[in-house]
Amino acid sequence: MRQSGFTIIELVIVIAIIGIISAVSFGGGLFRPKPLDAFVSNLSSLTASARIGAILGNSLHRVYFDFNRNEISIQKEESASKKASQKFVPVAIIPNGTKSSMLIDPALKITQLLIEGRDELTGKKNAWFFISAQGTAQKIQLSVENIETRQRKTLDINPFIAYFAEHDDTEKNN
Repeated sequence: MRQSGFTIIELVIVIAIIGIISAVSFGGGLFRPKPLDAFVSNLSSLTASARIGAILGNSLHRVYFDFNRNEISIQKEESASKKASQKFVPVAIIPNGTKSSMLIDPALKITQLLIEGRDELTGKKNAWFFISAQGTAQKIQLSVENIETRQRKTLDINPFIAYFAEHDDTEKNN
């Protein structure tokens, strides 16, 4: 004669299903990258896309930092003529499917931006660095900090391949 109630296997299956559903529903934070790591990854992708666009388009590109909008975007030179003033326009479509802009997470703060050794952050609303039609970039050093965790990273660009090398500065600066 069978008694009413649930077996242990039935309970385990129900708990497992509830766990899977809650992980999918509420677990976005479990698998979401940390803001600082996401920033480094997105900026590296953006810079690589700007390099590819500069080479394929045989045109000068720039990675543009808009500090008022907390946005970094790719822009290209509108025309190749050598005028006194260069005009740049936003890049709308990237051939490899990468985004042409990124937002800076509010939890992050860019604490240093050196372009060719000059401070391009203090008191400025925007800054940029160039990537030539040959794919070379200006010398860049960028430091970014997670305001909440105090974790800091410094990024140095390799001018010849427009690739960022990452250094974790958290231990050095504490």
